[in-house]
Formats: sequence, structure tokens, C-alpha cells
Amino acid sequence: MDYPNLKIIILTMYEHAVFLKQSKEYGMDGYLLKDSEPLVLISGINNVLKGEKAFLIIEGDTVNNIKDDFAAKNKLSEREIEICHQICKGLNNHEIAEKFFLSYHTVKPQKNIYQKTENLARDRVN
Repeated sequence: MDYPNLKIIILTMYEHAVFLKQSKEYGMDGYLLKDSEPLVLISGINNVLKGEKAFLIIEGDTVNNIKDDFAAKNKLSEREIEICHQICKGLNNHEIAEKFFLSYHTVKPQKNIYQKTENLARDRVN
């Protein structure tokens, strides 16, 4: 299932250039802070709905000078990212295992994904 018209805005409390850069790399449409003024949030959402991007500007923060333990500790592996993409597409554990030629028992206990994304249930990963 592909959703070409789906728009994704990250609404976060993390004002880090690393996360901002990753959200752009993964094709997100926006990255806004939860504590932004309501007008900033509304403007960002409206821009994305018009087909534009809405990324905050982090002053004085560059990707090269950030040493963020949270980002390093919680970075998903390539395989975990692949599995997340399949979960978002609606595949169940058996289908994901079959697609990647893995055992169901290898895919099922992907607790690292839930811990790293701070999600407790499979349906909240996406």
C-alpha cells in the first residue's frame, strides 16, 4: 500500500539538528516543536497541506557539532527501519518474515524498535 498524498509532520520536543536532518532524509514533510506558538504550528500544517515543507530552523546547531547520547542510543538499525516501513504498510509479522526470508520468531520480538521509539504496542510504531 502506497499513500502518495500522505503528509507527515514530526511534532516533537527535541530541538536537535540530527533529528531534523533525519526527518528530511526519511522524506517527512515537516518537523515542528510541540511548544511552538499556535500560529507557527497552524502555519506549518497549512504549508504542508499546500504541498510545501515545514521544517524549523535550529540556530547555532549543526549536525557536525552535536553529540547527542539520546540519538546515538536510540538509533534504529537498517533492519529495524526496514521492519518499521513494513509495519507502516500494514504487513503483519508473518508477512514481514516472509518478505525478508526471516523466521517469524526473528521478526516478532522486535522489542528494540518499541523501546527505541518509546512505543509499547505494535500499532503505535507507525
